Amino acid sequence: MKYVNQLDYPYIKYETGTMLKDAPWGKTSTFASSACGLASAIMVVDKLTIGNDDFGIKEALQLSYDTQANFEAGTNYLVYSQALANKFGLKLKLSRSMDEVMDCLRNGGCVVANVGGDREDPDGSKYTGVFSHGGHYIFVESLCDDGRLCILDPSLKDGKFEEEGRKGKVEVDGKFCYCQPEILIKDSDNRTPSYYLFWR
Repeated sequence: MKYVNQLDYPYIKYETGTMLKDAPWGKTSTFASSACGLASAIMVVDKLTIGNDDFGIKEALQLSYDTQANFEAGTNYLVYSQALANKFGLKLKLSRSMDEVMDCLRNGGCVVANVGGDREDPDGSKYTGVFSHGGHYIFVESLCDDGRLCILDPSLKDGKFEEEGRKGKVEVDGKFCYCQPEILIKDSDNRTPSYYLFWR
């Protein structure tokens, strides 16, 4: 299984926010800072297609530019996911349902999850984002026999899940991250859609 960590590519430019009046990061943003969705897309293509080894960073960036998915902050995944599905003949469904995520995984599909980061819950309590302190896309590769989700996080780094508010929620084994579905439900419940389901 191919794994792409966006943090390995701080020298590759990814111009985003080009249609925003005040986007200081726009012309200085990079694959490392802004391309979690693109990294996840490369992993989707690797998992679900055969003979598309040439869809890498350069091609993922070009697809964003060609579809103008880079016009806002980061990547407009509503646009990008559909373009990706069309390009590779994949089926796509937008969802907020973990049941649909698990059905997709059980049937050989994969998922890009949209997590929402730190926030204040309706009851006034503070929530610490598990996979990101801000918006972030992660690749959900499979469903384990024990019911946990197997995730490839494009911004995985040493100590990420040892922070206060994250400890004990994610198990890391090499490049793979494992968590209970409830962790991802909470982490993405302020995003619509929460999940982009892909299958052949």
